[in-house]
Amino acid sequence: MFLKLAEAVKAGTLNVRHSYRYRSLDDYLIPKATWDRDRATYLQRAGLLPSAVCAEVLTPLAESLNTQFCHTNRRILAGENPHLQFRPDGLFQVLTPKVEAEEGEPLTNFFPESRYIPLLEVRATVNRLSGFVEEFQHWQRHHTRTPGWR
Repeated sequence: MFLKLAEAVKAGTLNVRHSYRYRSLDDYLIPKATWDRDRATYLQRAGLLPSAVCAEVLTPLAESLNTQFCHTNRRILAGENPHLQFRPDGLFQVLTPKVEAEEGEPLTNFFPESRYIPLLEVRATVNRLSGFVEEFQHWQRHHTRTPGWR
């Protein structure tokens, strides 16, 4: 039973309401009523307001994609594509060109030999370079009483 439950959770057929990782897909989305009400605000904040009308975005993309398909198919039929080879049975095979390995300095020289870096060392290094710890403030500093107030 536990194995079947685990498989169902991983497959998404069984959702866990109080889990962030295994919730229903709809739980991750903005509620429909909120989306309908605040759609323009969300699109503006995301910098997607020019893309608000789907047809205005998809039509030029579809035309460009169709043009590229036509160009690619013409090259295939003319035998101008060296990366496509037809087999005797009529099927095709895509030939991927070999990429030459770049000679470079291996990254292992930059890491410690033990391959173990304590978390405190990571935090100290990041803090030294960015000073992020200075941004933390204890929440009670904002809610303390002023001297002499009773």
